[in-house]
Amino acid sequence: MEGNRAKAATYAYVPYIETTPENVWRTLVDSEITRRYWLHDHVSDWKPGSHWEHRRADNSGTVDITGKVLESVAPRASL
Repeated sequence: MEGNRAKAATYAYVPYIETTPENVWRTLVDSEITRRYWLHDHVSDWKPGSHWEHRRADNSGTVDITGKVLESVAPRASL
């Protein structure tokens, strides 16, 4: 301990998903799919600089999270 402060604990959650990069990409950008997993639509055109919203899929129009797309690169099909 430094002085009276305890060192902050950190934790990183690392998910392992058995699928293809293309399926992971589609799951993140396709609102029909995001609605099933998060009960939200990911709303954006996914171009760098574009607005992004995490909008509730209950038809209320409520936006819980907003952001800006910094980079968006779809995976290329494996050879």
